[in-house]
Amino acid sequence: MVPRATSHRVVAVGAALVLVAACGGGGDGDRPGGRRPTTRHVPRDYPTIQAAVDDAQPGDSVEIAPGTYHEAVLVETDGIELRGTERESVVLDGKGNLQNGIAVYTDGVSVENLTVRNYLVNGVLVAGDYGGGKSGPRDYRVTEVSALDNGLYGIYAFGARDGVVERSYAGGSPDSGFYIGQCNPCDAVFRNNVAEGNRVGYEATNATGVRVERNRWERNRIGMTTSSGDQERLAPQGGSEILDNVVADNESVGIVIGGGRDNLVEGNEVRGHPDGGIVVTDQDGYPPESNRVVGNVVANRGPDLVFAAIGSPFPPAGNCFSQNEGVTTSLPEGLEELVPCEGQVALERVPMWSPPPLMGP
Repeated sequence: MVPRATSHRVVAVGAALVLVAACGGGGDGDRPGGRRPTTRHVPRDYPTIQAAVDDAQPGDSVEIAPGTYHEAVLVETDGIELRGTERESVVLDGKGNLQNGIAVYTDGVSVENLTVRNYLVNGVLVAGDYGGGKSGPRDYRVTEVSALDNGLYGIYAFGARDGVVERSYAGGSPDSGFYIGQCNPCDAVFRNNVAEGNRVGYEATNATGVRVERNRWERNRIGMTTSSGDQERLAPQGGSEILDNVVADNESVGIVIGGGRDNLVEGNEVRGHPDGGIVVTDQDGYPPESNRVVGNVVANRGPDLVFAAIGSPFPPAGNCFSQNEGVTTSLPEGLEELVPCEGQVALERVPMWSPPPLMGP
């Protein structure tokens, strides 16, 4: 399950994110058939995480004590929870020779409160069938996970639905820190996460219906992208919301909508980018359509707002820009006057989430 190579795209598309969803109940209640859920302790009861996962049944938890675990964990049982007791000291370490830290291929799995580092591909992967013949996992959740210095991606979801990725950190990824792709609808939420030191902080390709809110994408090459492309199924992308994020001091651009449709970019703080703050463009032959960029606060070294769809008519089809504060330059010049969002009223901004200190690589 090695990701495909990318070439001319604004950002790479590839493989893998592990995460996992709410287990639905858990604790002391009985399960159907009269079975009570069990907590399986590592290493007290099992020498490895994989041994505990293999023994677990739906509704069970695998609780991991502090230590460094040199293993790649495969989850193929529905409805289990993997939970570290201390985020910084429960460490899965691939030592540069294992593929994925935690790979989830089943429904209702949750991964919480641990660190995954030094894997060849992904820290956490939640994935379906790359050929498109089988639907991917549903009801996944990744919470309070640190993904550090993995070979391509930090946390990667592909072909999965109904997911939550929250309060997690990704750094040192040669591709993207957080990735979601090939899902329609995705019905996913990425919130209160931090990405820094990656090629792309957050990347979404052919991911329709994702809410990306109150995250920090800082000091990456590119802050975040939401795009359409032919290297995965289910293009074009559409219907996502990018709300109240801090996107700051990335090396190139802040937010890119590449060939997406019906997306809302609102209430974000976008600052410190030399090549563009918020960019709406085409990608892989997909024109951007009906995207709304409203009520953001911008302060960039290059143009604050950009519409640059090659071959698309101007004014662009339904794309609009309004009520963005701090705009000093745009491409084309006077973009908000040329294509305002008629009748748009910016949402009241929520105070930005301030993340606690998180460890680096």
